[in-house]
Amino acid sequence: MNITPLTAALLLHTLPGLGPVRIKKLIDHFGSPEKVWGSPPNKWLAVKGIGEKHSFDQARVSPNADRVKK
Repeated sequence: MNITPLTAALLLHTLPGLGPVRIKKLIDHFGSPEKVWGSPPNKWLAVKGIGEKHSFDQARVSPNADRVKK
């Protein structure tokens, strides 16, 4: 995955329902914003406070795409 740390972090902030606390939990769990995006959506469910809605939203957004997948 070719994504900068800044882009990966900013993209996390675009997902509905993910505020600073949940984003920090994801980054702490996976190690970096890029690794958050590099993980499959079902792995997000291992993070306390992240539900299926969040993992579904992650599956719809690709950091390498120009727009949200429909």
